[in-house]
Formats: sequence, C-alpha cells, structure tokens
Amino acid sequence: MSTHVVVCSFTTLESIPARKRGNDRTVLAVLKEVGRFSVFDATGDIRLSRTLDRLGRNGMIRMTSEPFPWIRAEITEAGEALLETPGEPAGQQHVESDRRPSAPAREPAGPGEAR
Repeated sequence: MSTHVVVCSFTTLESIPARKRGNDRTVLAVLKEVGRFSVFDATGDIRLSRTLDRLGRNGMIRMTSEPFPWIRAEITEAGEALLETPGEPAGQQHVESDRRPSAPAREPAGPGEAR
C-alpha cells in the first residue's frame, strides 16, 4: 500500500500585508509575479476582494478561470502602465476608491434663508 501526500498552497496573495491589500499597485505587482490567485484568496479578505474587483472593473487585469480553485490574472496594458508610472510608491496609490462619493458640501445659509 502506497501513501500519497498532496501539499497545496492557496495563498499567493496572502503574503501581502493586511494594510496593503486595498492598494491597486501592490496587488498588481504581486499578481504580475505569480500570475494567478485562488478563490480562497479572493474571498478571504474584504479589502483584497474589493481590490481584485476594482482591478478587473478598471481593466487593469483580465481574469480567466482555471481548474478550481485557481483564477488566472493577466495584467493588461493599463495595469502595466500603472505599475510603470513614476510617483507614489506601490502601497500608497489607489486607482479608484471603493467608497461612495460624499454629499457635496452645503453653502452656509445666508440671512433670511432657511437652513
């Protein structure tokens, strides 16, 4: 009788520090290096999940399914351009915020105007 051991690692993106999982450039840089991520990575942390959604929505990555649990992430020209853009170091720039825009500031009411 033979014994087989299968060792799996589903943590290609888990190595990103928690405080940087919401950063587009940081996540793109790791995806460029590893080329794929697992559904467990994508659903295990809300910041990382939102970042992956945002990168796909903004055309920075193209995602294609692979055998479960893997998803292939191809960095697009737009993603490459972001990685090559000089300026803020990776870990400090977001392409687009997940937050809803705040309401515009209201002008103070003048004399005799209702507030």
